[in-house]
Amino acid sequence: MIDKKEYEKMVADSTPGKFEGENPETAYYYDAMMNGDGEIVCFGENEVYTVFEISEEEKDVFDLHFDMEKNPVDYFSIWISEQGFVNGRPMTKTMYDELVEESEKYNEENEEF
Repeated sequence: MIDKKEYEKMVADSTPGKFEGENPETAYYYDAMMNGDGEIVCFGENEVYTVFEISEEEKDVFDLHFDMEKNPVDYFSIWISEQGFVNGRPMTKTMYDELVEESEKYNEENEEF
């Protein structure tokens, strides 16, 4: 069971700090990323996203439903800015597919990976 209050506290305790302005789900997925979970999507070496498929429990706990008929949220991405701030956002399947496609195209053109 996910303890949402734990992640709300992480966000509240980091103001100012790495979760400043973020929601508890960002702290939750950051924690998962630090434990080795998630799919890495890279644009070269400098722009790295970790993407998670959102479970039904996570959708319920963090209220990540939005407009489920028109724009269902199925993924959540985390990235860390050059200044060390952790950023997160929910993603639709279309957004996820576009991110992966753009990453593959970028890396193919730049032959970094």
